[in-house]
Amino acid sequence: MKSSTDSLPIGRVHNATGNLYLADDRNVRVYKFDSRGKPVAQFLSKGQGPGEFPRFGDLQIIDNYVWIIGTWPMKIAKFALDGQYVGSAEKFIISQ
Repeated sequence: MKSSTDSLPIGRVHNATGNLYLADDRNVRVYKFDSRGKPVAQFLSKGQGPGEFPRFGDLQIIDNYVWIIGTWPMKIAKFALDGQYVGSAEKFIISQ
């Protein structure tokens, strides 16, 4: 895995088995580490296709899925815990 001192994670979450997921908004990547801190996966990429984001704002683990929340365009993508893309919801209408 490549690392960069120009980029700092914007979010981090742990799942029930102790794996750590770090979100890197500059490089549009999520890095997964096992409970001992060993890097085991990376996923997400910059773009506008399915499972891709030009930018994103947060990640959460809910019901054994990693949810990525995009800031532009507004969309939410769902990934399996191993990083496999599952699906997304796009073009949310925000009412006040």
